[in-house]
Amino acid sequence: SDTVGDVSAFQSEFLWLIIMGFIVGFIMAYGIGANDVANSFSASVGAKSLTLKQAVILASICEMVGAIGMGASVTDTVRKGILNGDYFIYNPDLLMLAMFSALTGAGAWLIIATIMSFPVSTTHSIIGGLIGVGMSVSYEAVDWMSVLMIVVSWVTSPLLAAIIGGSWFLLVRTFILRKGDKAAKYSYRFFPILLLIVFISVCLFIIFKNPQKEMKAFAKDYPGYAALAAIGVGIALALITYAATYRLVKRRIALAPEAAELPLPAVSPAERSSPCIGSSGSEVEDDTSSGASEHPVVSKRKLAYNRDLHTEARDGDLRVAAIHDNAEVFPPKAEEAFNILQVVSAAFASISHGANDVANAIGPIAAIWGIWQTATVASKVSVPLWILAYGGVGIVIGLLTYGYNVMRTVGCSLIKISPSRGACIELGSAWVVLVGSKLGIPLSTTHCMVGSTIGVGLCEKNGRKSVNWSLFLKIAGAWIFTLFFAGVTSSSIFGFMSTIYHPRLGDVICTSGQNFVNVYEGIPNVSPAYTNGGIESVFS
Repeated sequence: SDTVGDVSAFQSEFLWLIIMGFIVGFIMAYGIGANDVANSFSASVGAKSLTLKQAVILASICEMVGAIGMGASVTDTVRKGILNGDYFIYNPDLLMLAMFSALTGAGAWLIIATIMSFPVSTTHSIIGGLIGVGMSVSYEAVDWMSVLMIVVSWVTSPLLAAIIGGSWFLLVRTFILRKGDKAAKYSYRFFPILLLIVFISVCLFIIFKNPQKEMKAFAKDYPGYAALAAIGVGIALALITYAATYRLVKRRIALAPEAAELPLPAVSPAERSSPCIGSSGSEVEDDTSSGASEHPVVSKRKLAYNRDLHTEARDGDLRVAAIHDNAEVFPPKAEEAFNILQVVSAAFASISHGANDVANAIGPIAAIWGIWQTATVASKVSVPLWILAYGGVGIVIGLLTYGYNVMRTVGCSLIKISPSRGACIELGSAWVVLVGSKLGIPLSTTHCMVGSTIGVGLCEKNGRKSVNWSLFLKIAGAWIFTLFFAGVTSSSIFGFMSTIYHPRLGDVICTSGQNFVNVYEGIPNVSPAYTNGGIESVFS
């Protein structure tokens, strides 16, 4: 653009791009909420520890805390760790177009995948989009070492989550759930220990990874004092939570039925036929009295909150019903104690999700905003808190309006999830994601949650038969297609729009290096690589 260097003129010319960037960024955040946040709360809702309404309220708080309090480091990586900014220094408007195109392609795929109930990786989506637009510029415009590090994490993160989640479940099952009449007593004793683990871990990560400059400086200059402060705050929060809930836990255990009263019979085929479940997951009513049984009517009351996702999954797939019916049943009093524990672990997972995945929507927005403000590609642009909050709001709205679709797939159909299993799944996933967030590696929350779920399922007494492998293969296929769709779509959008704004000035004839330089002499803001000094290195 000829306005590069003139901030006022640059902002005027590309005002439309900053507006459209924030619009598609919000759509991206919406897709994250409807798809990825659903993964964070799928175990809790699938185990009926939380209703859909309760999950939305808890997510609204925890996602915002994670996004604002812990999201800056990963946002920085997604914005600058994939594309090499040196290739855009003399054309910052091209980098704005690149980020806009990546957001558009990734956001479009997230909405499509959510409608189809596919739990896909938002990290895959945005990074695939960035790679697509980067390769449209130059193969070397992509920082392939950063991409390799991220790709490796996509393989290792679900494996680590499976190991951690499965290990938690083995420990809990061995030392608590299989203790017979003492299971409830042991689970109640475990409650304050889990609270300490959760709150201390969260406080440590928040203090050592806070985007505010004062907190960063304090943690860097005085790490020992910062750690002590985090531990102290974590202990205090754990004590407060325990004091506020221990009577509730004890009362719920006392009211829970004995083990002999717990068995859950499988739903018969006749019962499964009514109500029917539509292809989109909406409950439908069989209007046989009017002779319209072949044209079911969607029950509008079930579109948002008033849904039993657990029952929908069982009644919609015989394989899911068989997995649920054959799963080991633990003492209900012990499971009742884990209901409260799972709420805590769900909050842990939600905070880690807000810290990690808000970067997928906010990273490109922060790049567009920073370029538009300065008309240059700055080496470092701080991420305002209001932009982090903007992404957090989009995430919450996405979960509120459409999160149930993917939540049913991951939380109810992959394995049988109970409160004790769900707590282990969420801890296994959240620990891996939080470590990745601290290291600045944008891990896939979807991969971690699915990996942890598979790990817990493999530790069941029936082993591999306790996992819905057919569904897992579909999920894996959706992960692979995510990269292709986001990359091709973003590359196509970027190629079309960049051609409009940067048309070829004329035919370039393959000739000597000096003639090559002469062709580019009249181009404004040409890279030094195409001057006399730079071209010598190309043809030498």
